[in-house]
Amino acid sequence: MEPNPRGSIAPWQWIVTVIVVIAIILLIVFFTRSSTPNLPVSPASGTAPISAPVPPTTNSVIVADQFPGNVAYITSAQVTRPAWVVVREILPTGKAGTVLGNTYLPEAGIFPVRVELSKSTLDKKSYIVELYEDNGDKVFNLANDVALIGTNGKPVTATFKATSVLNEVKG
Repeated sequence: MEPNPRGSIAPWQWIVTVIVVIAIILLIVFFTRSSTPNLPVSPASGTAPISAPVPPTTNSVIVADQFPGNVAYITSAQVTRPAWVVVREILPTGKAGTVLGNTYLPEAGIFPVRVELSKSTLDKKSYIVELYEDNGDKVFNLANDVALIGTNGKPVTATFKATSVLNEVKG
């Protein structure tokens, strides 16, 4: 190896420099790229859908018994179009009563949903969750918005009980 005159760079130094620059670029690309797809976020619940953004073909809702309070947590609301998730009291007659709260889902998808209630749920009382299609005004109105229909041809609903004693689920 011959000594280089001052100010010049040896070819091996150029090769090392280029390799280091490429390595840095690859690291930046690798660590700034998301490992998950960019899923839409439901403004209502602040969470991403449970599934990939493939529009569902059926409407459904799943809810579990929960502690009494001023929020209802819906495990899963699957909607084929923009819709409302509505929580209502169940009257002694077994029919749906007063609307306690609702949350708008602006797009089709499968979402966990948090519904803030105007009145807290009470221990040992049952409540119903219903899905309604928005009529386009993005304001829930029980008289104007139409219930979403499930695969059985009936409105999509699910019930839950507010209870201070919940079974522990392990797994």
